Amino acid sequence: MTGEPGWLFTGDKWYYLNADGSMAAGWIRLDGKWYYLNQNGDMETASKEIGGKVYSFDEKGACTNP
Repeated sequence: MTGEPGWLFTGDKWYYLNADGSMAAGWIRLDGKWYYLNQNGDMETASKEIGGKVYSFDEKGACTNP
């Protein structure tokens, strides 16, 4: 499956799909903002320790302390 990359909301969680249809994971930068998608591909919307540092994310998933 290929198409436009973008956000997908399903089962009360947000995911980001790449152009090839795969789910993104890890850090992604979109429109000047950083987002973190965990190993399941769902977007973080609270505080999370990543690589020994605590990051905060707003309700839309953007990192507030990149």
